[in-house]
Amino acid sequence: MKELTIEGYRKPVSKKNKMKFNRKHGRAYKDKSVREFEDWLFQLAEISVKHWEEQYNMAWDTNKKYKFILEVTYGTKRKFDIQNCFDTMCDALEGIVFDDDSQITNIQGIKTYDKGIDKFRITVLPIV
Repeated sequence: MKELTIEGYRKPVSKKNKMKFNRKHGRAYKDKSVREFEDWLFQLAEISVKHWEEQYNMAWDTNKKYKFILEVTYGTKRKFDIQNCFDTMCDALEGIVFDDDSQITNIQGIKTYDKGIDKFRITVLPIV
């Protein structure tokens, strides 16, 4: 099984407590920091998918079921909920890694601390 790995050296932004509400239009929208993180992660995923396709000489299939593994390292011991990162990361990867996050049938999360270092690794494995 050929996995796709996406690594970033940046603290993940979660949507929880970052959604804004427009009273005039009655809609919720993403905070600028969430939009910027999702755009950055989408670009990082594009590079990772291209590298994967070159390495295996085949196209990445976005129409499968997937296992999603998220490993997050936080630079401080503040309380961070890893489950809040899943939603942001899944939204950012839609359209490049999978068509819709409903295709993810198995998730796994690992949270660690390393003073002064913020990073994450996403591993996506197609389920055959």
